Amino acid sequence: MSTSAATIDAPKQAKARDFSKRYKKVRPGNAAEAQIVEEYLPLVKTVVVRLAMSLPPHVDIEDLYSSGLVGLLNAVRNFDPKGGSSFESYARVRIRGAVYDELRRLDWVPRSVH
Repeated sequence: MSTSAATIDAPKQAKARDFSKRYKKVRPGNAAEAQIVEEYLPLVKTVVVRLAMSLPPHVDIEDLYSSGLVGLLNAVRNFDPKGGSSFESYARVRIRGAVYDELRRLDWVPRSVH
């Protein structure tokens, strides 16, 4: 790795170490959990808005946002820093999955018919 690449990755590595330290303090319902959730709220909005672009207009964005928040909370509670991926990548997948689950729940046609 070149010196310039190492200096570019240094802030990412520092952020990952900082997150790992904060994550060790996370317990359901405590202040550390709330702080991480608040920090990643914009990620929920980003994921929901991107998914909503391909949905019909009758789908309520607020319902999707709510299910995205549930996905973020599950990501915070189930993330394993030793897994090798960043929290943001993990949370993005969990948020998107929670939104898709909500869309499936709202769909009145069974999946076998699609």
